[in-house]
This record gives sequence, structure tokens and C-alpha cells, in this order.
Amino acid sequence: MIGDGMPKLLERSFAARGVDVSDEEFQRYFEAFRDFYIANCSVDTKTYPGAVEMLNQVREAGYLTAICTNKLETITNVILDDMDLTGLFDGVVGAEPPRAKKPEADPLWLAIERAGGTQDNAIMIGDSATDIGAGKAANLPTIAVSFGYTNIPPAELGADILVDKLIDVVGAAQELMSG
Repeated sequence: MIGDGMPKLLERSFAARGVDVSDEEFQRYFEAFRDFYIANCSVDTKTYPGAVEMLNQVREAGYLTAICTNKLETITNVILDDMDLTGLFDGVVGAEPPRAKKPEADPLWLAIERAGGTQDNAIMIGDSATDIGAGKAANLPTIAVSFGYTNIPPAELGADILVDKLIDVVGAAQELMSG
């Protein structure tokens, strides 16, 4: 049920239970769910294996790093702070209405700008169709990981390179940048 945002998760939960709710009821449930999530967004939250090592390796190789997520930016920043990861990112862009969301290119371009990078030397790394779709929409090379939140097999996402371990990202990025 996870993936595609909080409204979709709530929608799938009601459908799985065979529960129909009006738009007004859905909005009330969503607001309660959102408030609970904001208060507990870092509880049991963990990085993927090798994520911190990969980020350190990417930064040591001289690359800038940014997050472009469809999660609310305020929640993203709380999670990064709570997990002591904020310093590993040069830019953060989350979903803030009325900003476009991935797979549109605009939030990705904003993340590149906030990180201090340029579009001509950026790469999109992700684990879902929205991630790789945003990279393609922005005309960027893309790297997909073979794990994560996707209903589509990662090999079918259309990324330029597929990696099985996060530690392989630097080599894949160097391959894309030299090719």
C-alpha cells in the first residue's frame, strides 16, 4: 500500500477494507492521518542499507546532493534532522502546494538549483516510476535501484543504469558522466 503519497495510502486502506467514504469524510480522515504522521514521521524510519556510506562517497567524489520527493518538504526536513542526515544534502525539495510533483521535471530542476548544481551535470537516482519519470522529463541521465517502493519491476522503469546496491551509485554516476 505504500508509495504514491499519503492520500493514495489512505485510499488503498479504505478500499482494502471495503469501506466507502464521502469526500468530506475522506478529508477529515486524511487530516487526522497527516497530523499523526507529522508527529511520528521519524518513528521506525531507517535509511536503506548503505545509504549513508553512499552519500559520503558521493560527496567525497565531489558531487552535490539533493533530495526531490513527493513527501511534504516540512516532513522531509524533520526526518532528515531527526536522523542527523541534513548535512549530507545540499538541497531539499518536497511537495508543497501548488508546486508540481514528480514525475514532472519542475521539482527536480528546483532541487538542482537549491543544491547549487546545473542541469547539464545532474543525474536522477531513484527507486520508482515517478523518480525515473522526473529524470526523463528533465532530460537527465537516470539511475534506478533494484529495491524500494515501486509497483513496476525496477528493471522496467527505463533508467539508464540499474544498481543493486547503493554503494554502486558512484561508479554508475561516473559512467554516465563520462559517456
